[in-house]
Amino acid sequence: SDSIIDGYTVKVLGAELFSMKEFYKNYNLVSEDEELAEDTAVKYYYVVKALFSNEDNEDVEKVGVNLSAMTLVNQMSYELINPDMPKGLGFSLLQGTSREVLIPYAIIPDNIAANEKKAYETLKENPPMFQITSYPVKKLIETK
Repeated sequence: SDSIIDGYTVKVLGAELFSMKEFYKNYNLVSEDEELAEDTAVKYYYVVKALFSNEDNEDVEKVGVNLSAMTLVNQMSYELINPDMPKGLGFSLLQGTSREVLIPYAIIPDNIAANEKKAYETLKENPPMFQITSYPVKKLIETK
């Protein structure tokens, strides 16, 4: 796979759906960012909390987890709510270590349902799956 290398594991710890305002309030983001964001079609953020672990890979020179290969990652939001992470969407872990990461997904209601309220209800009732690999086998983890 191009998103997680051998020896690493990932476990979804939870997920939460936020309105735009809730997202900015919950992660203490500055109001200028919120004002700019209001001009977009994004109305919600679906934030997946995941724990990545390096169980037995000794090669820490390679990027062990490539978040950009995981479906729907929004880099700007990712860096805002994970300020202690290195820039970019990839990282490695020393063997035997783990790291919890928040992975936000921008939600455009028009892509899900006919109106904003229906899109929110649809996401709450049927949460999306977290895709961690795409090739050669697509691997999905439940987020509820």
